[in-house]
Amino acid sequence: MALGMLALGACTTTDTNQSIIPVEPSQEAAIEVAAVQPSAIVPEPVPEPEPEVLISVPEPDNLIGYSPSRLKSLFGEPSFVRSDPPAELWQYKNASCIMDLYLYNDGSDNFAVTHLEFRQTEQSVEKFEQCLRLIITNTQALLAPEAS
Repeated sequence: MALGMLALGACTTTDTNQSIIPVEPSQEAAIEVAAVQPSAIVPEPVPEPEPEVLISVPEPDNLIGYSPSRLKSLFGEPSFVRSDPPAELWQYKNASCIMDLYLYNDGSDNFAVTHLEFRQTEQSVEKFEQCLRLIITNTQALLAPEAS
């Protein structure tokens, strides 16, 4: 209350025609409480970004023995196919790397992967895993239904 009187006292002039209006103690407390209360506006919570989903990829050695249908289910249609009986070269590529799969006919028209190679293009890819992940991701993006 003393602060309120001091503040009011500082506002008074020497003019004798003006009077000082006393502030009731309950009004003074309300003024102090209003000044201390935080803003009623609560900021909206910022949504956290969704974590990137990593696609599991097979180890290259595990691709040995894959049939054409199994390759297509994982990687989609190859970018390039060359047939040189009894072998076929299937190539999958993206902007970073090329994967060559060599399939051989076992004599009964059953082809299977017997060898594979990874090559880099202009961009550097340190690991085959990154190359496989990019090929699989590109295939999934092509196979995903378009948003209406």
